[in-house]
Amino acid sequence: MQYPLATLKPYTSGRELALEAQEFVGLDPALSIVILGRDGFLMPSDPAVAFLDKVEFNDAGDVAERLFPLGRGKPIVLDPTRSFGEPTIPDVGVRTEIVAELVSAGEEPDRVAGIYSISVTDVEQVVDFERRHGDLTRAA
Repeated sequence: MQYPLATLKPYTSGRELALEAQEFVGLDPALSIVILGRDGFLMPSDPAVAFLDKVEFNDAGDVAERLFPLGRGKPIVLDPTRSFGEPTIPDVGVRTEIVAELVSAGEEPDRVAGIYSISVTDVEQVVDFERRHGDLTRAA
């Protein structure tokens, strides 16, 4: 497996192996993906739960298919089947870069929201995402 954390297995059926690997390499506990709960059961760590909230796996759970960088239910997705994996607003299929450029060019957020039939909050989240991460998500 080329990308072991791009599968659900370490978080579900592979918890014992993940814990063993973490202990073997002396991984800083803050970076652990599984932890031993108070009840003695292995469970995903808080950072792992936050990560899993942002990733959509295929039905078999063996391949990460989409990334929601702000979390599920937010207006941005990175999906290799849409816009070559560039950040998009999935409900309308427009790249986040386009929405941010319109606002940067002086278009009012409520007008941009109306053009794409999204909320003003979605426009604001997209613009904020592009300001913070736009260059990092683009291929150099």
